[in-house]
Amino acid sequence: MDENEHVRIKNERTRAFFAAANSGEGFKSFYREIFSPEKLLRRYLIKGGAGSGKSTLMRRVAEYASEHGHRVEYYYCSSDYTSLDGIVIDGRVALVDSTAPHILEPELAGATDEIVDTGLFWDSRALSAQKDRIAELSARKGECYRGAYRYLEAALALDRRSRELMCRYVKSDKLRRAAARAVASIPDGSGYSLEVGIRSSVGMKGRYSLDTYEKEAKRLVSVSDCYCAGGLFISALIDEARRKGCRVRVSFDPVSTDVPDAVLFEESGTCFVVGVGEAESKINMKRFFSFSHSSAQARVARAEFRADRRLYDGLLEYACERLAEAGEAHFELERIYGECMDFEAESRYCESLAARVLDMIEEK
Repeated sequence: MDENEHVRIKNERTRAFFAAANSGEGFKSFYREIFSPEKLLRRYLIKGGAGSGKSTLMRRVAEYASEHGHRVEYYYCSSDYTSLDGIVIDGRVALVDSTAPHILEPELAGATDEIVDTGLFWDSRALSAQKDRIAELSARKGECYRGAYRYLEAALALDRRSRELMCRYVKSDKLRRAAARAVASIPDGSGYSLEVGIRSSVGMKGRYSLDTYEKEAKRLVSVSDCYCAGGLFISALIDEARRKGCRVRVSFDPVSTDVPDAVLFEESGTCFVVGVGEAESKINMKRFFSFSHSSAQARVARAEFRADRRLYDGLLEYACERLAEAGEAHFELERIYGECMDFEAESRYCESLAARVLDMIEEK
């Protein structure tokens, strides 16, 4: 699969992001930032096994909401982009896969949080008959993930080293001034806020990305990632957004989750994305580097940087292979659970849930 493959959501009233990442520090969840109970009217926390219809339930509620004119944000699984981790309707109501590894428990049970148990629709006797097989597949899946995370941990160490290696040659003052000029025409906002929406991930089907930032942009600016410095410019833009009181949506690198790789100024629609192809304009990061001093040392640093990046790409390839093996076990688990589900009963429940969710939104 092409690492630049895009998942495209055709409905104009939808946005698509990832809510987590398979990172160099293990599984990194942004659930707390995205599905915070402080900013949502209600959260439906979905529990159930692989293949028990969690993603299908969320998708049907999302489609029902879209058909009735509501805006839906889709949050896809960082390991399998065909599966959903959550949806947010009108920024007010969320349905969230709350099983491992992104476990969420009710904070204000009944008042703001409600548990949806897809286990109500499975045949426990049939699943019990396959207990040993389920245990075997679960163990295999876990071992594959642990192997993948070991490669990703090594990749993160290399990524940090290569960034630090070249950072000493960056003209930071010039970069910050350029960032200020880049947003000078953007009007001041009504108050700074930062929302998270991850645009790419490393998963069972390779490295892939979503195109929401490009699709949402009224003005798209590509930031080159020369010597992995694109994140420095995005960080400077976020600082400017804070100074100007602008609302921004920010994506972070899936391996190095402290490094931003895109920022969308929500009010103006101006969007800066690291390494995007076609764009209205481009920021060439090369102009912020100075190799005039210690040229011999700089040549060594550039050679080491290139070597590190080759090793980094190789480690990500190995991580993807292990995640693909995890996927084989995962999809077999989905098949087993799927064969033991009463999807007709679940579908009827889904219809009633969708109607209840929309009634709640429209009452408030």
